[in-house]
Amino acid sequence: MSVIDTDTDRVAATIDVSLRAGEAPGAAPDGLAVSPDGRTLFVAEGGEDAVAVVDVASRSVRGFIPTSWYPTAVAVAPDGRSLVVVNSNDSGVGPRHVAYYSPVKGSISIVSLANLGRRLAGLTAQVMRNNHALGTPAGVPAFLRGQIRHVIYVVTENRTYDSYLGSLRRGNGDPRFNVFDDRSAPNHRQLARRFTLLDNFYSDAEVSADGHNWATQAAASDYVEKMFPVVQTRTGQRGKDLEDVPLRFQFPSEPLQSDPSVPRPAAAETRGYLWDDAYDHAVGFRDYGEFDSLNPAGACLHSGNHSNITRLQSRFGTNVDPLYPSYSLLCADHLAREPEWQREFDAFERSGTLPALEIVRLPNDHTAGPTAGRPTPESYVADNDLALGQMVQALTHSPDWADTAMFVVEDDAQNGPDHVDAHRTFALVISPFTQHGALDHSHYDTASMLATLEDLLALPPMSIFDQRATRMWRAFSAPPNLTPYDFLAPRIVPFGERGAPTNRGAAPLARAARAWNFQDADAAPEGPLNQAIWKSVKGPRSQMPAPRHDLIAGSLGEQ
Repeated sequence: MSVIDTDTDRVAATIDVSLRAGEAPGAAPDGLAVSPDGRTLFVAEGGEDAVAVVDVASRSVRGFIPTSWYPTAVAVAPDGRSLVVVNSNDSGVGPRHVAYYSPVKGSISIVSLANLGRRLAGLTAQVMRNNHALGTPAGVPAFLRGQIRHVIYVVTENRTYDSYLGSLRRGNGDPRFNVFDDRSAPNHRQLARRFTLLDNFYSDAEVSADGHNWATQAAASDYVEKMFPVVQTRTGQRGKDLEDVPLRFQFPSEPLQSDPSVPRPAAAETRGYLWDDAYDHAVGFRDYGEFDSLNPAGACLHSGNHSNITRLQSRFGTNVDPLYPSYSLLCADHLAREPEWQREFDAFERSGTLPALEIVRLPNDHTAGPTAGRPTPESYVADNDLALGQMVQALTHSPDWADTAMFVVEDDAQNGPDHVDAHRTFALVISPFTQHGALDHSHYDTASMLATLEDLLALPPMSIFDQRATRMWRAFSAPPNLTPYDFLAPRIVPFGERGAPTNRGAAPLARAARAWNFQDADAAPEGPLNQAIWKSVKGPRSQMPAPRHDLIAGSLGEQ
């Protein structure tokens, strides 16, 4: 918090409102209120789900009050006896019903301030427990230290755990919720069987507009948290905050913390993105399709992809593959994206110059829903599945397989039902140290995955969320298993191949889909899209099962 001297318009003092001194950024102070007597300042902290209580005279934090999810405003009653808190996301959405889900559900809390002085220590302790701010996460296990020198981080789109693995017969799946099986997703399912099965992994995001921010910086800025419903549902904005945003359209903000010469868009956190973390610590990286220029024309191979986002700018080196297709459902993952990634991967292998970090976007499991004349959802998923299988085959047959880990995550889980929670999603860690067919029930989230790969590459955390997150070490075990993987061919013909099935004009909701926007990720209406995908696979008269509200898992990393 900055204290401004209004006579001189200069900063008179700075108050640290973080839970613990020296922590990474992420508290997101975004609302203020002063008590009627002028002695106490209350600060809403969206990232901490708490209100900081600040002594005005000493300009120091006395303690914290727990709130619901992401408080954005506070006010003190005129009599000073109660505090009113506005929470933008209430207590979490729980299992969302696909037909009626709205991503924003706010609430108002009224907190008694009676005897606050005596109660504050207990309230502060509760906030510390809620936010896992006590203790230090476990470091890299001894058997893994120095073993992993390369990380390939793959970001896909929008599937729940049950969508892929509900009928796997291992782990906590419900076959009634399974949408894509061994016919369309054989590699996703076989990789889950062969490597550690993660059945309690959750996305920290709601949709792509905040999901790709969570997936690349272990947080979403206060701007993103408040604006993603607007950005997500409208077209013609200044730019999507999950894609490249031209410099002239980036909202003014202070620059990156580590380099005053680097402009920082409003969607970026103080320390920037994963590639900024890598750049600041001399870890080589290469980006394939994440936060790069959007190509509305859908040209799949052209030398022009670039990015204006922080260290992805060309002035910091050739870190963006200009030939890798950006987001477009007109480009097949297994025919355009994976071959371009593999072309460079093979060249890096031959020259011994494989970057320590590669970030790869494989988006086509998003699907184009029931759009007439476009590939069916199963065909799109088969395309995405085959591309992932091809990547794993290339990696596991390469000289660098022994010291590489591939992390696979969905940026969000909004498309498809799940019997536990709408945010539970498909995730993989593929490495010689996870190839033992194990089952890991640990509660992980997007920030856990980023924290784990950061630790393997000796990168510091980017936010409080990856700093505090549970590392995924239980998914690893010794000794390493170097057996290579050979991809499986889906029985559903993948998009891009001759004979790939397409939607008919009479497909459920095909007429409505004419007006849906599939040019941008997650711009189509979620409820109808989910229903259409379900009926496309299960039959036009089938009904998507409603979620079980008695099995809420409490999933989000920031809660």
